[in-house]
Amino acid sequence: MSNSIKNVINSINKNGLESSYFLLGDDLFMQKFFINKIRDKSENSDSIICKYFYLNEDNDLDLFFNEITSLSLFNNNDLFIIKNFNRISKDHQDVLMNYMNNLSTNNTIIFILDDFKINNKFSQKISEKSVIVNTQTPKKIKIKNWIKFYYKNEGISIDDNVLKCFIDNYSDDITTIINEIEKHYLFSNDKHINFNLNDENIYYSKHIKAWNLLDALGRKDIDNSISYYNNLYVNGSSLVFLLILLNNFYFELYSALNGVRNSYSSLNRTLQGNMNLYKNNYRIDELVRIFIELRNLDVKIKTTSINEQVLFSSTMIKICNSYYNDK
Repeated sequence: MSNSIKNVINSINKNGLESSYFLLGDDLFMQKFFINKIRDKSENSDSIICKYFYLNEDNDLDLFFNEITSLSLFNNNDLFIIKNFNRISKDHQDVLMNYMNNLSTNNTIIFILDDFKINNKFSQKISEKSVIVNTQTPKKIKIKNWIKFYYKNEGISIDDNVLKCFIDNYSDDITTIINEIEKHYLFSNDKHINFNLNDENIYYSKHIKAWNLLDALGRKDIDNSISYYNNLYVNGSSLVFLLILLNNFYFELYSALNGVRNSYSSLNRTLQGNMNLYKNNYRIDELVRIFIELRNLDVKIKTTSINEQVLFSSTMIKICNSYYNDK
């Protein structure tokens, strides 16, 4: 079972560092944040050496195994960050497991698996010898609390409305949210971040992606559906392209409602992971009507001069209000 970064850091504050951590998740910001915290909590943190090893590269592979088999290792204060370790040879696996069974208290080793679950037997063995830390991108509902936790550690507070503005603009792109907030902090040099909001703050971020719109429509969230589409429209997204994505999205939802599992999905992990939630919002016959409406909409935008923003906004409102479910 993986632990949240917050819980692991609280445990470190109370009980000190463990010798091995296993980061499960591909969010680079979360990984970097945790590694920096481990370095800061280490003894002699100013002099600690962070050593990165990518074990799918021969040079790094040789260097790493030279390190863990050398006597000098046990006299150093090093932080080892290991990636791409799950495909190494059986001989190297045995050496690494021997090291894991006799961990040095002078060093900390951090394994990083850029995935949302452990599928490899060797990775499973490593994780059982380590503290598993969840470094997946937090779900949107948790991002607000996570960013507040991040800034609390930095001694900074942020107004709730301002934070909501950034999350609405940049969705789950934590790196960009943090960067944008810090721009305002550096400009104001105030430990409490607050500023006046206007429509330009709220609407036109280029970090809203098409999948954000699909997710909002899957949830039948009318406010975010319109907000995300307006954002994409202003930033030049073609409705023809969005209709292709929307047809693909609803086809996979249609398949899921029919109990059909597709061998390949064009949807990202967030949309795939939320599929059961979307299934609760739609019926099969409703989706059939939506497919027809999307086909008609495609014809209209290609054959008439009616503003596509007006056309699609009307369709989104109908979808979110379950108009096609009542016919």
